[in-house]
Amino acid sequence: LSLLLLASANVANLLLARAVARHTELSVRAALGASRFRLLCQGLTESILLACCGGIAGTSLAWLLFRLLGTLPPESIFRLREATLDARMLLITIMTCFASALVFGVAPALPSQQSKPIDQARAGGAPRSLLRNILITLQIAISIVLLTGAALLGKSLWKLETQRIGFQPSHTIAVSFELNRHRYNTSEKLDVVYSELENRLRNLAGAASFALTDTVPPGGEVHERPFSNMAIVGQPPLPSEGGMVKFRYITPDYFRVLQIPILLGRGFVERDRITSEHSIVLSETLAKRLFGSSNPLEHQLVLDQDRISHKVIGVAADVKNDGLANQPMPEYYLVRKPHHDFSMGNSAVALFRSSQSPRALEP
Repeated sequence: LSLLLLASANVANLLLARAVARHTELSVRAALGASRFRLLCQGLTESILLACCGGIAGTSLAWLLFRLLGTLPPESIFRLREATLDARMLLITIMTCFASALVFGVAPALPSQQSKPIDQARAGGAPRSLLRNILITLQIAISIVLLTGAALLGKSLWKLETQRIGFQPSHTIAVSFELNRHRYNTSEKLDVVYSELENRLRNLAGAASFALTDTVPPGGEVHERPFSNMAIVGQPPLPSEGGMVKFRYITPDYFRVLQIPILLGRGFVERDRITSEHSIVLSETLAKRLFGSSNPLEHQLVLDQDRISHKVIGVAADVKNDGLANQPMPEYYLVRKPHHDFSMGNSAVALFRSSQSPRALEP
């Protein structure tokens, strides 16, 4: 809208300047009997014709850009091949052209009322226009607004690009999928699919490392439970006002694929999946909230009313898990165990890290 106002004000100012150059002509026309309505119609006709030509040129340029962008590789821009000119947008363009012509074309088309037409013709010039000064001021004001908005947008994008998110997304591919809930309606069926999926994707050519998880940072749906539901075995209950804690199920190579540093202890390994013991990895924020400055390793945690204790084996660095604009929430990780009493659910994400270009691995 600001760009439209700026362009319209600019064209209106040019029309005013053109009206100054044609001042003598319009004064002679008025002196010869042309009514103000006739002169107004002439000016509006020129403005509408100019607006329509601009609209046609803009629409043609948009169509041409769609055709040119459509020749790019399909993976360059998401769903680019589905982009097209919409009939509703064309209608809005036509209405905008006529509205701009009426709003910014009336003033230049209005003949001056400061003196009689014959006096204006003899003067050979036009008085200074207050409207031109107003339009110039409007252009400057809109330009300042646009420049300020562009600077703030650039600053925000720079902060988003350079902020620390806790993991390395470069050379990484995340492929999300969902299994049919009617076909895969038991944990046994889901376990068969996920086990077979891991066996096949782990040996995928070009993938240096592979992991499976139910959710990925920095946003999206993540499991949560109240902080107060957790308990440290052998210690007093935790405060009830601790808020929520995020958690996600992962396979052992999750930290290696996303290159999340392990600050203390270790991450999951394959033997954690086949033992009867339950292990847990805490985020740095959650470890500090639970244990303060003391060492959390080897402590036992009870996560919920199931009273199953989990041994703390490591502390991972914080990652952005509540969007890019918010501080990381406390989080813990559980390893996916391949047996029938565990179900990751019907939706999951496969993560790949490739030493080559991710584009070559995507197909």
